[in-house]
Amino acid sequence: MTDRTQRLQGFTPMAPHLFTPSSIQAPVSRPVMNPRVSTQVRATDRAEALAAKAWAKAGKLGAVLFDRKRVPKLAELADAAAAEFYTRCGEFGDMHYDTHDTDWNPHAPHEQGVVRVWAVGTNHVDVIRDRWRDVPNRMQTPVDYFASMYGCGLPDFFDCARYGCTGDCDRACSVRLAKSCTGPTRAIPVNRGTLVLLFRCCRECEALAGKLAANTYKTAVIDARVGLPPGAVIMPNPDPSVNPDAWA
Repeated sequence: MTDRTQRLQGFTPMAPHLFTPSSIQAPVSRPVMNPRVSTQVRATDRAEALAAKAWAKAGKLGAVLFDRKRVPKLAELADAAAAEFYTRCGEFGDMHYDTHDTDWNPHAPHEQGVVRVWAVGTNHVDVIRDRWRDVPNRMQTPVDYFASMYGCGLPDFFDCARYGCTGDCDRACSVRLAKSCTGPTRAIPVNRGTLVLLFRCCRECEALAGKLAANTYKTAVIDARVGLPPGAVIMPNPDPSVNPDAWA
């Protein structure tokens, strides 16, 4: 016996073509948040702007030498330095912060959208806010102020001897890659989001890291050519306007 009792079929929309099965099963769309609303995104942008202004050439060099695929040992060194920084800036850490402005509380939620520049191996950090607190109408922005400070070769106006340093701790090589590590050093920044690791690298370590990066690149090119058919080559730039032979 067949049950012929009428059953409610549910709501029938006035525009059924707008309620296809795929649209009904799709998640409810939400407006995408503007990245500029995030204080972390804005701080990352400031870190990149600072590196471009203060260490234009050294920043590009650091991007190559600390690349995980080029010089894995230096990439691991940067990871270890970042981990050390976050450990030392904890609740019972020994870091000292300088904003060249008002005091900064590293544990306050509203103070997290800042750029921190740490000279690796030291106990002092430069903190770069989005704006000044003490004198809001300063002519220079915080990024321009710190960029000019680093560009003039002044590591900081921070008397680190007050906190147990020898006074020249940010001048020694912090890479220590070569056995003959010695001599004068220069700053090489490594960006880690809102954290800028400021390494000091001597000429010996820089030369050795450059050789390792070049050899790693050559090895990668050789490995890429292994599977090519006879006569095929890898063009440096396959763009047809640059290398028309690649499309001949």
